[in-house]
Amino acid sequence: MLDDSPLPPRYDVDECVAIAVDPRTVYVYWEVREQTMERLGAHSAGITIRVVAVEPSWNGPQTSIRDSVAGASLGELFVSDLPVGAALRVAVGVGGGTAFVPIAHSAPLETPQSSAAASLGTQLLRWTPRGPLPVAADDGGFEAAGVAAVVTRIRRDSASKRRPLELAPKAPSASGTTTGLLGGSEQLAGALR
Repeated sequence: MLDDSPLPPRYDVDECVAIAVDPRTVYVYWEVREQTMERLGAHSAGITIRVVAVEPSWNGPQTSIRDSVAGASLGELFVSDLPVGAALRVAVGVGGGTAFVPIAHSAPLETPQSSAAASLGTQLLRWTPRGPLPVAADDGGFEAAGVAAVVTRIRRDSASKRRPLELAPKAPSASGTTTGLLGGSEQLAGALR
């Protein structure tokens, strides 16, 4: 490691990277090439970091936009006070408001939930534009019986102590093949029952 050269200060790319730090904070790193800055005239307009957050709600998605003036074509920033459990997209660009021109954007990410769900679901529902509708076991367009069987099995298994899956590789079988890291499909199927 001592012989490795240090990381370069720039990579000559247009990029924006966002990483969730906690339920309300995202770390953002960006780099904009000098050629891109000149082409867009960004030296006079300045660089802006835009965070778009989409929160789920019972009334449909709630979208909020937050712009931060970055100034430099290379930098990092912690964006805090974001909505918990929101789907996020972060972009580096020029301008602001309706005049924002994106240069690069991050991959989509979500801020994690700050706590576990308050309660477990007890009824199988189908989500529709009109709202949730109960699913009947005889609903022809939906595998309600199969889903109900899986839910029953999960509840039964969580109530009892399940045996852990064996993760060590097995020795080759008589036919000369190995059974894989999970110890074969029979054991996996038995653990899931």
